[in-house]
Amino acid sequence: MKNITKKVLIIFIGLAFVSSCGSIMQSSQNTIQNTDETLVFIHGIKGGVLADKRTGDTAWITVPQALGVSTPNLKLPLQWSDADIPQQAKDNLIAVSPVDRLTLIPNIIDIKIYNGILTEGAKKYKNFYPFGYDWRRSNLDSLDDYLKFLRKIVAKHHKPVKVIAHSMGGLLTMAAMQADPELFDTVFFVGTPFAGGVGFLDDLHQGVSTGTNSKILSPEVVASMPSTYSLFPLEAKAELSDGKNPIKVDFFNPKDWEDLKIGPFAYDFAYNDQFRNHFTKALKVAKIFRQKLFNGKLVKNGERIAKQPKVYVIRGTSLTTLVQVVKNGPQSKLGWDFKSAAKEGGDGLVSAKDAYPPKGIDYTIFESKFQHGDQLNEPAVLKWIFEQI
Repeated sequence: MKNITKKVLIIFIGLAFVSSCGSIMQSSQNTIQNTDETLVFIHGIKGGVLADKRTGDTAWITVPQALGVSTPNLKLPLQWSDADIPQQAKDNLIAVSPVDRLTLIPNIIDIKIYNGILTEGAKKYKNFYPFGYDWRRSNLDSLDDYLKFLRKIVAKHHKPVKVIAHSMGGLLTMAAMQADPELFDTVFFVGTPFAGGVGFLDDLHQGVSTGTNSKILSPEVVASMPSTYSLFPLEAKAELSDGKNPIKVDFFNPKDWEDLKIGPFAYDFAYNDQFRNHFTKALKVAKIFRQKLFNGKLVKNGERIAKQPKVYVIRGTSLTTLVQVVKNGPQSKLGWDFKSAAKEGGDGLVSAKDAYPPKGIDYTIFESKFQHGDQLNEPAVLKWIFEQI
């Protein structure tokens, strides 16, 4: 490790932030402890392998991509149907599986973001099912695929499933619980932004550097992805500020984004009819999805109306986490300051206050000390999960 250059270290720190899933390592103990129950794992945003269905080539994520040697096009089409619930046109990329690992030098420079949970899941459960989905697309699309996946597993094993869900995967799991609570026996929500917030707003406003590659998830690329918009709150409070007072905003009103010149509207690419039409429909499906988290067959208007599965919440509280963005603040970029604004305790990306499930859900809580992308590698978290499960 002493001979690793600072540049390579920075690259792989960046990869660790971007990756939302990990790898399965060979364990010294291969004994399956549970042969009857079923365990599902669902990753978060940026956590699934995407491949070109025509060639089979991996479009997300490889070491050459993180080093900027190659930059596949992850931008989704801007065309949508005119249905009541619009459907976005598809590209040639398909979901394959959760991200495994990124290895530059085996066993030396090796990023294993979810190695812990995938190793333990495969070791302890004969019936272990990681679920991969296209994290770019509307969460309504991913929800449909996820429900089909879960129903197939339940039909095969004739019993409800146990689920470990991370970040946006937790939102999909809550929406699935609201649609069909009888599919679930136990659910662990890890780093899930139930309330929504501005932790992911910087992705839209400045893009995401993946290692040294600043193009693969540029602001224009991220703006084409409807899933991102489902991470914002239905009812904004003080997420935006002028430095003294909150700025009133509806994150699902396209006009507010354009008036504030925030996110994609900090750039020229957004100022045309095609993008505005895309943006309007992306916000529409994101809002419909977010509403499904709070009203369904399990809870409605804050009251539980059906028997719920056992629910456990793992959240961070000890790391500084962005909760507000300041217009024209002292460290502004493109008119907005993401650096010097108000921060609170959380996991570095999701604030602790935003990680509570919807009202009406009973849950047991556990505090993680690790940052958002590493929570499922934390020994204390893994120990606690498998003690409860």
